[in-house]
Amino acid sequence: MLPLVLFSDDTSGNKTKKWHKMELWNLMLAGLPRHINSRHENIHFLSCSDLVSSLEQSKPIAQQLTLLETEGVVVYDSLYDEDVLVVAPLLCIVCDNPMASQLCNHLVGGTALMFCRICMAKRTVNPDVVCERRTRSSALQQIAEILAQPTERDKVEKRKEFGLNEHENPLLHIPADMFQSTPVEVLHTMGLGAIKYLLEELMPKMNARQKKEILARLRAFNTSGMQVKLYGNVCQYYQSFLGRDFKAWAQMAIFIISPYLDEGQKAVLLCLSKLFQITYCEFYETDLSNEWQRVCQEFVDAIKIHMPHLLQRKKTHLLLHLVHCMHEFGPSSAFNAERFESFNSKVRAYNVYGNRHSPSHDIAHHFSVLQQLRYICHGGMFDENGRCGNALKDLFFSKHTLHNMCGIPIKELLQHKQIYQPGAGRKGMKGSYTLSALPLVSEGALVTTLQNLQHLSYRVKLTGVTCTDKVSGYNAVVARDFSTVNCGEYIRVSTLNAETQYGILLGVFKTSSGMVHCLVQGFDSLLSAGGQPLLNEFDCPLVELSNDVFTTSSDSILKAVSIVHDCSNTCVFQESASVQTMERERVVCNQLDSSAPTSSSSRAAPTATSSSSRAAPTATSSSSRAAPTATSSSSRAAATSRGRSIATCTSPTTGTSSIDTSAPTTTSPAASLAAATTTHMAPMARTRPPRP
Repeated sequence: MLPLVLFSDDTSGNKTKKWHKMELWNLMLAGLPRHINSRHENIHFLSCSDLVSSLEQSKPIAQQLTLLETEGVVVYDSLYDEDVLVVAPLLCIVCDNPMASQLCNHLVGGTALMFCRICMAKRTVNPDVVCERRTRSSALQQIAEILAQPTERDKVEKRKEFGLNEHENPLLHIPADMFQSTPVEVLHTMGLGAIKYLLEELMPKMNARQKKEILARLRAFNTSGMQVKLYGNVCQYYQSFLGRDFKAWAQMAIFIISPYLDEGQKAVLLCLSKLFQITYCEFYETDLSNEWQRVCQEFVDAIKIHMPHLLQRKKTHLLLHLVHCMHEFGPSSAFNAERFESFNSKVRAYNVYGNRHSPSHDIAHHFSVLQQLRYICHGGMFDENGRCGNALKDLFFSKHTLHNMCGIPIKELLQHKQIYQPGAGRKGMKGSYTLSALPLVSEGALVTTLQNLQHLSYRVKLTGVTCTDKVSGYNAVVARDFSTVNCGEYIRVSTLNAETQYGILLGVFKTSSGMVHCLVQGFDSLLSAGGQPLLNEFDCPLVELSNDVFTTSSDSILKAVSIVHDCSNTCVFQESASVQTMERERVVCNQLDSSAPTSSSSRAAPTATSSSSRAAPTATSSSSRAAPTATSSSSRAAATSRGRSIATCTSPTTGTSSIDTSAPTTTSPAASLAAATTTHMAPMARTRPPRP
């Protein structure tokens, strides 16, 4: 049994801005492990054309799908050395909303009255509820009723009434129900839908001063834990955002712009943060389906109360069907479109470097040859006893061939090396150090060096190590999830009793015995008088920097997390100027810095942080109550900031669920956390650089 996932989309055949529309079909096995289902080698090309639409291309595809599900195909299994019957039913078809409507014979258009392809909701009557679901049998009856109308005018009225058209559609006759097999795609519905709508709704209402402060707050956030970072003037160029930019913005928006919103806008943004968290969950839990559906309904209700003009958007209503789609097909990572969208670059490349005489034929020929080569080089039999030799196998499985032909990233191909294994030290320091003179990050740490080992607690004892012993210093370490965690980042550490603790990675060193150790300062959760965890206004747990500074083995570092600083009461904005090089000219620019007040001497030094600093807003895990989405970065505004909290949120690349994201990293770990931010630049003076 091999369930299939199909993908249909339109893309451009050119690399330039000139649009050359090509519609294509791709295929992927639905049962692949999550860590390899995004590789290009596991996505298979079916067809494409710049003349024939996806619906017209689907006729032979529908015939093959019916054959695979009803009768199956007999193939030879080389592992068992016998023939086996393969049955491959269709699990779902992944596509954007216009393409999904086209494949379901649903009326495409932003002004359609029956604007939902999944249920019978009407735009002007009940867009905030889930109505009777569409089925293939009812749709075929409605299409037959449309065809039975005597005049074109009567047909138009019936089309508006049912929200369907009567065009011939081979996909309506396959065993799968198309109306329930086109799930809500989160990239176009969430990222390019709800998040984009709110950003376009809120940003134009900000005045010039607020925009400068928003940029200062945004640039004070250290986004080293995020796979996607926002660059440039976000307040000016947000209309040019891509899906990954909206995903990154959603993780930090609640902490950046909440001081500038009224209560209604803040309520909508908070509901969006909760919805974002469950949208990119890693695991779907059936026990929480009712609670997650309530989160979706709360967001739509908040839109209805505070921003009613957004309620009639089709993508807003489709979010009500998200949990049902996750119940049918698993977490959203199982039916996201990012992996297929990136595969479009291969189709585009074959078209660009072809002769353009017959694009669809040439592209299909290229993929066919590549598929045959992969089959032969993986040990497939092409004669009665014919197999390829070891030399051809070695050539095919070299890292450059796998990278160029199969699309496997070089980093994944090198993960077997020792320096990429969990616990390995990275970014080694130059020179040799004694243990007492090893440079350490000192963000509120009780020690700046390891001169007194007796003041440390040990998770792994430094047996036979003294302060005068030579050690090798590192600026980073590889965590268990194979990510690189830099010194100064917030981490999640595994303890000896299989529990976890959050802390700051202060330093990494390797002793003469070859063991790599990490110096960590832990966080303690703030508790109420009744022993319950204290929460902030966003229902996020509060933590404080503890007096526990300990050493632990490097392989106990699980991953980087986000502990977000609350700068609402401690940080101030101040004008400053910086010199930047723009187009080979040095330009003095005005900027607004977000930093902590320096009224006390303890706040002036980065190593003299108060241990009772409180935590700032972030989100809780998706398996618990739906808290706001966490940012995957931290506002490093002040060493003495009173405000941090644990963040668990999604990893935006893989399109996966709520996980602990990376914590912020300082560019200069020993520097003060009152980092200056470059914002709204206004040139003041220009000087030409000296000639070489």
